[in-house]
Amino acid sequence: MKRRTLISTAAQGLALAGAAPLAAASGKWSDPFAEKLRDDFLGHWRSTSEYSLEVLEAMPAKEFGFKPDEQQRTFGEQLEHLAIANAMYFVRFEKDAAGGSPQPPKTLTKDTLREFLTKSFGYVEAVLTSLSEEDFLRRDVQMKFRAAPHTAQDIFLRAYMHTTHHTGQIVTYLRLKGITPPRWRFPPNGDA
Repeated sequence: MKRRTLISTAAQGLALAGAAPLAAASGKWSDPFAEKLRDDFLGHWRSTSEYSLEVLEAMPAKEFGFKPDEQQRTFGEQLEHLAIANAMYFVRFEKDAAGGSPQPPKTLTKDTLREFLTKSFGYVEAVLTSLSEEDFLRRDVQMKFRAAPHTAQDIFLRAYMHTTHHTGQIVTYLRLKGITPPRWRFPPNGDA
């Protein structure tokens, strides 16, 4: 009796172990919760992308060098930092998505930053879209300057929080210039 249970359990384990690679290879996910979580994150990422670009557009081009205090980055430098970090987080997945990680512009103007920010958000979206279930469930993502590995979800949350943090900072820059920032929205019912 014990032997049959052991063989049955082993066979079930092998069947499950074989299902995950097949699901990843076929593009179908065996864990609907994980797939929904990824899709939800994509929705939030698109929303924060749109909002960040609206904030960029709200600031006049001549004010991209503005900073409230000598110790802070300029408006343009904040956007550049945000875009660099987007790519830095997601390059860890080693996916050649959207032509690879975008490079920062040589000069920080409204036009160059709009293009760089758009490419950065697009790169992250392309990486997220290309992740297999196995990628999404990773627990061994190494980040530069951090000894301990991270989970894939930790990388997603760090990128989202970092983007929101810096967008929140530059909303203050708009207010200091007398500009009303775009209204924040949050999916799934985050209409402007």
